[in-house]
Amino acid sequence: MGWLPNRRQYPRVTSRLGIVLVASLAGCGYSGGEALFMTGLFQRPKVKAEFKLTDGPVAVIVDDFGELCHWPEAPGVLEQRVVDELSKHHAATRLISPMKIKTMRQSYPEFDKRGFRELGRLLGADQVVAMEVRAFEASVEVRTIGAAARMSVAVKVIDAREQAEGDRVRLWPAGRAGETVAVELDGSQVNRAKTQDAILEKLATALAEKIARKFYERPMADFEKE
Repeated sequence: MGWLPNRRQYPRVTSRLGIVLVASLAGCGYSGGEALFMTGLFQRPKVKAEFKLTDGPVAVIVDDFGELCHWPEAPGVLEQRVVDELSKHHAATRLISPMKIKTMRQSYPEFDKRGFRELGRLLGADQVVAMEVRAFEASVEVRTIGAAARMSVAVKVIDAREQAEGDRVRLWPAGRAGETVAVELDGSQVNRAKTQDAILEKLATALAEKIARKFYERPMADFEKE
């Protein structure tokens, strides 16, 4: 006689499966895949972190070396939002306060001409999430339906403790140019935001969410598109 499961061991699975099957037959809108997930028999696949940040101090720094941000507050706002997202998802254990970076930016001469590794050391960081602004376009007055505001950055993780020069300083990604991350707001989004502060907040928050995803594991939505 073949092995048969003891029904007493699986009351929850049987009950859950029955509820989902009844709901599906009743027209509750579950697809086959969704029904299987609802039973709990299958776990939702996960998107793994592209890089695991250190448990030591991490600084988040935006460098607008090309002076592309005609709204000068943009780098600071993006720094704060990236820190918020990394903290929210426990992607970094010890994050250096953006206020400390703001103070250093105002106090140190030629702050923007210093390298990320040097700035990381001055801040007491083990690693730096370094972002170089590649594009920035935004305006309060919008007369187009399409992309009305956009911002892109090249993201790298720098080892602030590394003594040698060269590629050993860059921990992630493999390419020297960094990982380009970009977001756009359409005309309706910009018009609803109305003010410069609100537009910048939307732009920085959307960009920070995409950047932070690189550094923590998360469940994949059923039909998620990166």
